[in-house]
Amino acid sequence: MKENGLLLVNLGSPRSTSVADVRQYLAEFLGDPNVIEMPRWFWKPILHGMILRLRLAKSAQLYREIWTDAGSPLIVHTYNLTKKVRTLLPDWEVAMAMTYGQPTIASQITKLQQKCHHITVLPLFPHYSKSTTKSIIDQVAAVAPNATIIKRFGGDDTYIALLVNRINQLWTAGDYDQLFVSYHGVPVSMIKRGDPYQDETMVTSRKLQAALTLTSDKIKFTYQSRFGPTPWLQTISP
Repeated sequence: MKENGLLLVNLGSPRSTSVADVRQYLAEFLGDPNVIEMPRWFWKPILHGMILRLRLAKSAQLYREIWTDAGSPLIVHTYNLTKKVRTLLPDWEVAMAMTYGQPTIASQITKLQQKCHHITVLPLFPHYSKSTTKSIIDQVAAVAPNATIIKRFGGDDTYIALLVNRINQLWTAGDYDQLFVSYHGVPVSMIKRGDPYQDETMVTSRKLQAALTLTSDKIKFTYQSRFGPTPWLQTISP
């Protein structure tokens, strides 16, 4: 039995692009109270009575447009990342899991518990948010309360150095006018209730801007994606 195990956790994906599998995935994802903070009595009828009926076909089509021959891009890339980490940590037992969908956090932790003494969980989100990291923490606590969880790394100097090195390589090799640094958005209401996500992305932005050789007018920081009618984070000024 090995001393240490590492579980890399990503968001998740439908099992396939079929309407049934997309429905199951979205019901699990959007049914998580850490993701949608509306009261359950109010949100569940909207989710199951409207969204999973009216938007399901469109959502399934969007998944088909990004699907690869090997399956879900997120699953494939996370699997490849896990293999690379496994080669870098030969003394560790390394596995992957998804917050929603397969393989589940509970099932992968159960397997790791049979192979190693201590488990470290690394959510593949540099910045902490209730809508991502908190759900992982909750699922891990249910099966392995003594596991170590790396809750954030967006401000870590080694992480920043890796980003800077990669950006400088690509910028030098290409012919670019602008660098866009885009973070996934979250609802403004979540930030107002104390979620640290915006502050943590601000730290990353400031450190990147200070370390890059580009002038500040060449860099734009922004947020992407929005769900529902309420305001979400948009631009960012470090």
